Amino acid sequence: MEGQLDDARQSFTDQIMQRENENNDLKTKLQEIENKSEVLEKSLQKQFASKNEELSEKFLKARTYSKRQGNYSSVSFVLFGAFAIGTSLTTVHLAMCVSLAAALTFFAVGCYCSYNANTALNNVKVSQIGNNPSHSLV
Repeated sequence: MEGQLDDARQSFTDQIMQRENENNDLKTKLQEIENKSEVLEKSLQKQFASKNEELSEKFLKARTYSKRQGNYSSVSFVLFGAFAIGTSLTTVHLAMCVSLAAALTFFAVGCYCSYNANTALNNVKVSQIGNNPSHSLV
């Protein structure tokens, strides 16, 4: 009876040691996974920071482009008005046609620049980070 009790005690001790070894192995694996997770997290943070910087640069370029196009639009509309007034004051038919053609040309250029100024910021998308955009903003 005492022999069976010693065998049971030894078996129980062996099982406890086995469980402790398994527990230590799991702790080691968990630590390795946590270390990998921290490395991946730092890597993703660096990537996010660089992509965020790229996006900020693209928005800055787009904003500058938009302002420039807005200025071109304003100048074109002013010239359109000047030529339209010149057309109304002209009595010679040829001069009136030339002045009217110039006025309509500046009106078309003004509309185009105004459109570009209003859509420049819409052309910068997050999905374009790291990719070449379909057209240059500068």
